[in-house]
Order: sequence, then C-alpha cells, then structure tokens
Amino acid sequence: GTFEVPLAIQDRCFNADGSLFYPTSREYFDGYTGPYSTDPVNPTDVPPVWNPEFFGNTMVVNGKVWPYLNVFKSQYRFRLLNGCCARTLILTLSNSGTFHQIGSDSGFLPTVVKSTQLLLAAGERADVIIDFSTLPVGTRVQLLNLGPDAPFGGMADMVSADPATTGQVLEFRVMWDPAAKTVKNKTSPPVPATTGSTGTPVAKLKLPAVPKLPASTVTRKVSLNEIGSTSSPAFDGPVMGMLGTMQFDQAMQMDMPMPMRWMHPATETPKLGSCETWEIHNFTMDAHPIHLHLVAFEVVGRIPGGAMANMAAMTNTAAAAIPMLPPEPHETGRKDTVVCYPGDITVIKALFDIKGNYVWHCHILDHEDNEMMRPLNVI
Repeated sequence: GTFEVPLAIQDRCFNADGSLFYPTSREYFDGYTGPYSTDPVNPTDVPPVWNPEFFGNTMVVNGKVWPYLNVFKSQYRFRLLNGCCARTLILTLSNSGTFHQIGSDSGFLPTVVKSTQLLLAAGERADVIIDFSTLPVGTRVQLLNLGPDAPFGGMADMVSADPATTGQVLEFRVMWDPAAKTVKNKTSPPVPATTGSTGTPVAKLKLPAVPKLPASTVTRKVSLNEIGSTSSPAFDGPVMGMLGTMQFDQAMQMDMPMPMRWMHPATETPKLGSCETWEIHNFTMDAHPIHLHLVAFEVVGRIPGGAMANMAAMTNTAAAAIPMLPPEPHETGRKDTVVCYPGDITVIKALFDIKGNYVWHCHILDHEDNEMMRPLNVI
C-alpha cells in the first residue's frame, strides 16, 4: 500500500550510452594484469575476468538512479534489501532521524529496535518504520550510506563512502499533511485528509513472539578461507575465497581449516528434523555475509578473534577463554544471512525441517560465483 514501500538498493556503473557496465578483466579491481598461465596442462587458477569484489559508483533504488520519494506527514514501513554485489551498506538519515526496525531476513524481531544507523551486508534485509509525521511540509531528508567503497572488514578504521556519489541513496520529500482537510499544491489536485495515516505509534507496537528453536544435537565447525594462487604465486597476487570445514589434524593436534571447492562432495549433511549449532570460523580479512538456503536460523553470538586466537596458540581451547558476544539487537529475530567478521567465530543455530539439496554460500555475488559456495544436503 501507500505506506509500505520496498526499497531494493544497489550500486551500479554505467557506460556513456547509459548501458550497464561490468568489468571484463580483473584489472578493474586491483590492477592485476597477470601473468596468466596458458599452459593447457597447468592452466591458470586466476580467471582473468574474475573481480573479487565489484563496487559501482552510482546508487540505484528500485531501478532508478538517486531517486526521490514523496511522503506524507506519516509513518512509513520500508522493506529494505541490500542488492549490491559486494558493498556493505551503513544507512543513516540526514536529519539524524531514527530507524524503528521491526523485522529482518526471516520475520519479526521480538521487540522494536531503535537506531540511527542500519548495517546491511549484501543479501540482508530489514523491515523498518520511519516517522515523518512531525516534519514540516517541504522538508527533505536524505537516506545516506556510510558503508565503504571497498571490502568491509568491520567498523574500525573504515573509510566511509564518497559523500558526493555512493554516499547518497535517495531523498524523502514531505509533500503534504494528511491531518489537514485538503491540501493544494502546484502539481496535483486537492488531496483528502484520509489519504494519510499515522498508523499505530511505534511505542505501542507489540510484535509477535519469536519461538525459540529446540536444543541442538550437533555442533558443526565450518571455515571461511582465502587461498593464494598456485599458478601465479607472487606475494601480492590474487586470492580466492573458499568455504570449508574444520578438520582435526593429528600432527598439529588441533582443528585446522580445510578449504573445499563446489565440486567436492557435500560435507554439510544435517538430518531432517535435526537442530544444529554451526561455528563459522573466519580466517579471511573480509566480513562475509553467510547465507543458508531454506533455513531460518538464530544468531547465538560471536567469539571476537576466536578463529585467529586458536591458530595463534596452536590449540582448540584458546577461543574458549574469550567471552562470547551476544547477537546485535537487530539480529535477535530469525535470519538466513549473518555477517561473519574477520578472525571471529560466528555461532548460529538452525533447524533443518525441509528435506532436499540446497546450498550455503557467501552472499557477496563475486565470491559465491567463484567457489565460495558449497552444497547443503538435508538427508
């Protein structure tokens, strides 16, 4: 309806004729021009066309470049999607206004979460209310992006987007007041007062309870990895993102990451009806939005630096000494995508209640299309 608006946010590039641009070589991303092996016996493992992460220079919302939206003096419910290839969005309002988040990827939150910044990694969604009812007619409020024009590794030392381009998303324009009997303007006929609706005040919203998942019976350890090129082993050469398992190494007497390709047999094979805890060990420099298909999971928490702590101490027990951080308030509902920060162990719990062959992957498009995807078979 009028007061419920989907907003799909993407970053794109355009050619001079207005057609979409996407780079045809890796040089666009990091200047890497080779060498690429042409030996058919030992072919290159660095695809020349692969860009590890693509960042556009133009923000697009619902297919329109830097658009505006006319709004009443009212509350609006926005269903936000980060549809960027790789960009992590950190959204804020130019008037320091408040986002009232009521839901995330897979349903409602247990309570309304108020914030002035909204972080959405690629593929994540947010269900939010913004209240324009107290703003004067003629007010313009910009939805801005503070997320970086580069791979996101967390908030520390982050350089925000270019405020002249990718820092701008869209503009809200408060056009008329539904509390008035009628409103006249230069571009439209009188509008009846019933056109607008402030709805239930956010402070009085009661969201449905989020049922807890049953106790898990399996703890599964998986890994996020970056693998250097073997056909071009230069120190500053390209790396490839890969998912994998954590396997006990007899020589090291500890769990070690085991990167795996898409073609390798499925290792994530939960039983139908089982509830599992997944410990996601991130050994990369990027924050990866990890997505499980056809599952609505709980975010249990994060062990900051846990993955790297175990590796540094050469033991499985170092992470156990680090207190687990609870999920962020906006992660307390059901999710299907979770941000896994560099060096952390991110813990989720999932009920596998539908049998079939699915996938789990990084939701950075350039990663999932280049090996950072694995089978997920519920048996």
